[in-house]
Amino acid sequence: MSQAVQFNVGGVRFFTTKETIQREPSSKLAALLQTQQPGPDGCYFLDRDPKHFQLLLNWLRDGWCSVPQSIEGRRELSAEVKHYGLISMDLWLRSQSHAESMSDAAAAASAAGGLGGRWSSGGAESLLGAHLRGGLG
Repeated sequence: MSQAVQFNVGGVRFFTTKETIQREPSSKLAALLQTQQPGPDGCYFLDRDPKHFQLLLNWLRDGWCSVPQSIEGRRELSAEVKHYGLISMDLWLRSQSHAESMSDAAAAASAAGGLGGRWSSGGAESLLGAHLRGGLG
């Protein structure tokens, strides 16, 4: 069984295991566990906003997490991911953003009258291009 670890992030305590943190060995969190000892209260103190820290832990545990719906929330999460050096999570977030952009493009095409089945794994055909060829009326 892996050793329990406590973090105090901006005054909020989070509990996890050393094994979970070490899933991203090049991160600042993993480095912190290797180079420092917890404080007198048994916690590693991080002077950061705790708002998205649970999402970071969830991603380390499961390889995915809920992504904030708002642009502001996504920017905040991205900033925390970069601060902690969670490279794999950063790549995953970018892939989620790309997948969502593709989904948004398909929805926009459908809302604009559709592309008459011109959706492929490469993405939606340009609405302007379809229009110029007479496909969108």
